[in-house]
Amino acid sequence: MSIGFSFETSVHDKKQVKQILSELCKERELGYDEDENNSGIHFCPLGNLYVEFIQDGDEWIFKGDCQTNLVGAGFHKYAIEFIDAFQERLGKHMLIEDDTEYEGRRDFERMRKDHFYSWLQNIIEICHDYAGGDYSNLSICWDMNQYQPAGCEGCVLSPFGRFNIKELVSRVAQEGIGPFAQEFFIWNNEEQDAYFYRNCAMHLMWEKCYYMPSSRSDEDAILNTSILDYLERAMTMSHEIPIPIKDYEYLCRLDERTPMDTSKQAVYYSETPIGYRKGWVTIHFGKIDIDMPGNFRYEREADGNNLWYDGAYPDWKNMRVSGYLMNEGDADFVGPVFGEGSEPYTEIICGEGRCRYVIHEAEEDGEKYFMGIGQIICQNGLYLMTLCFNNEEDKPWAEEVFSRIKGKKQEKVEEMTYPEEKKPEILN
Repeated sequence: MSIGFSFETSVHDKKQVKQILSELCKERELGYDEDENNSGIHFCPLGNLYVEFIQDGDEWIFKGDCQTNLVGAGFHKYAIEFIDAFQERLGKHMLIEDDTEYEGRRDFERMRKDHFYSWLQNIIEICHDYAGGDYSNLSICWDMNQYQPAGCEGCVLSPFGRFNIKELVSRVAQEGIGPFAQEFFIWNNEEQDAYFYRNCAMHLMWEKCYYMPSSRSDEDAILNTSILDYLERAMTMSHEIPIPIKDYEYLCRLDERTPMDTSKQAVYYSETPIGYRKGWVTIHFGKIDIDMPGNFRYEREADGNNLWYDGAYPDWKNMRVSGYLMNEGDADFVGPVFGEGSEPYTEIICGEGRCRYVIHEAEEDGEKYFMGIGQIICQNGLYLMTLCFNNEEDKPWAEEVFSRIKGKKQEKVEEMTYPEEKKPEILN
């Protein structure tokens, strides 16, 4: 179940509408992007409003929707007020369907309690059903189209952090839902207060951040800088709000920034390290799951290969993967892939598939490095994987990557899909 609102109207001049949206975003310092028939307004991490134009004769159907339950009641209120300003600038009222009825009632406390707190309470009750079990990778509100974090026994993961299920259920039973909502929702209160900025940072730290130097890529620079800006804004507004000081100072080093004085700041403690990408993560690639270090960044190469790399110095690692689907019958190993005279390959069972690989020394332009070459077959899928690294002591890492691959049987033969290269999220 989600919470949000949608709207629709007809307009004559698409260009005028897009100009109004762009102007409103500029005035409010919001992110904005568009193509021919679509626009996106970006309020904060996870807080987006999307609109589209559909031609209908001489007019355009202008419609949009905004999911707000992951961000909070404050975002819902602000997004509705953005639509108010848009309607006033356009000089025309739109048909608005608001799940919370806030658009009509304008009662913030009622909306937050009856809808957002109620929604979060239902999530807690679902967690309660699992509190007595032995679970390691339960997730709530997680986008399953992206990577999957490593499991943690007895915990539930979310875009806002890991929570011990038993302790979470007990805490809400004793304190009520309000204190946890203040930690869970990015924008729980009406204003963009210290909790808003702290929680924006916490979401990015848990789900997005690679914890790599800003110099590695523009994406790392945007993420590191955004997190630090959010944390410093929160600390400037309140010394009482808990901040993960050690992570803040570490990110300052990665961004080559001088830390603020944190001697009077309340400290945020987490039972598990903040940041899913500090550990192993799992990606879904066709019919196999691949585990890799979370600090690997993805790029699609010009030749179509899928590259993940850490860009570390002096000891670096990278991984390339390509996949093929057979039109008829199951896939089989092909050769010679491992090269003439290479050592015998290792063959292992990987879930519902099989993997063959070798690891040997290589040389390019006078530089020696090590290469792991593998083939994985599962049903009609054949996958080729290459691991490269420059430190011989990382051979166990390469062997572990191959050993953790899991093939998955699928009843329906699906078209091969590849990860999309995503631009860094626009942050305000």
